Amino acid sequence: LFFQGVVGVSKFDIAVLGTGLAGLFTAVQLVKSGKKVVVFDAALTPGGRSVNMCVDGSPIEALSHPVHGLERESVFWRLCADMGIPDIPLRPATGYQVVLPRRRITIYPSAEETLQELRREFPLEADKTAKIYSYTSAQALKASKSVLTSYLLRNRSAHAFLKSMRISDELLAFFDVQSRMLAGHPVSKLSLHTLCFLLTKQPRAPLGGYSWLAERLCKRFVEMGGELRLDVPWPGIIHRSKKARGLETNGEFLETRSIVLNAVETGNERRLLLHLKSGIIPEEMKDAVYCLSENTDGNGLFALLLGEQAASGQKRDRVTASAIFTELSAEKTESSAFLDRISTIMPFLSEFVEWVGEDDPGARSYPLDSDSPLNTISVREENRFKRSAFKNLYVFPDSGSTFIGALPASRQLARQLS
Repeated sequence: LFFQGVVGVSKFDIAVLGTGLAGLFTAVQLVKSGKKVVVFDAALTPGGRSVNMCVDGSPIEALSHPVHGLERESVFWRLCADMGIPDIPLRPATGYQVVLPRRRITIYPSAEETLQELRREFPLEADKTAKIYSYTSAQALKASKSVLTSYLLRNRSAHAFLKSMRISDELLAFFDVQSRMLAGHPVSKLSLHTLCFLLTKQPRAPLGGYSWLAERLCKRFVEMGGELRLDVPWPGIIHRSKKARGLETNGEFLETRSIVLNAVETGNERRLLLHLKSGIIPEEMKDAVYCLSENTDGNGLFALLLGEQAASGQKRDRVTASAIFTELSAEKTESSAFLDRISTIMPFLSEFVEWVGEDDPGARSYPLDSDSPLNTISVREENRFKRSAFKNLYVFPDSGSTFIGALPASRQLARQLS
């Protein structure tokens, strides 16, 4: 009735604003359930911040972030299979590194090599680390063959298991860094099932990068009857009495029962793109380095993603650094404070940086008017959707870090709206 008398109103069940990977998974699930869905994005390419960076006003494809949770029988795998996107080619990581304030640990594809590294770094806890890896390896094997074992592990806490081993806070931080970066959650919120596979399987990424995955999701969305509008101005949200009534775009009105806003950044995630002098990055440095500096509560956590080394032997000279900032020194800008952190891992960094660009987190964000009641939206947890002050407006932040932890929430939201 709100649009009664307005000529040419298009009607949809759900509108999704933004094409972050979590939003795209939600949109495909909704259209598959029979809902009439429209997706908007002001950008030309889909994928949100997992796929794109915006530096000095120019779009730049982000480096792929390998994650856990893409393997067979995972939530990701089941969702893709259910959507008719089977057999996504994945590339395994060839190892990665975890850097703690006083230690640098390489995680190899071989568990035995990783254990040797841990024995060197934590000699007083060598027996405990061997027991942890032996137990999780055995349980991962059992879970792959037994539904009951898998169920029991999913209902046990990884944190409680690790604490029962009486390990040091520093060794616990080693597991927590991997949990946050590769599974999307702190180890305190991780199931023992996920920990078992995190310690026994190498992280993976789509072979064509996350841009390829976003394009496959968009293609499937359109094939199933969804309407996709890219490279268009953001539509305005029409609301009344704390309820979103519809959208307005270029003089066109759309009536929608619910809106999913997937184009709001978390507000404290920052990424830098660094170009270094050729040949500076050590050959032994892995393509992904996960670092914890300053403290062990997750606030000093950041990642360094390096461009893959070419087969011809060309040196890597591009680094993407990402971090979640909770607080920074008032005397320094975010970029300079971030570079200080990176310098603890790559000494003399300032002497070899040719160019630094900071990703603009608001470049792909939905514009929220400061005077609008919509501006009450505030989201800090990127792996959860949140119902806003409006009865039918749901917020799913678009994060440049791992999207895999958001998939269960994506499935939950799709079921709720279906």
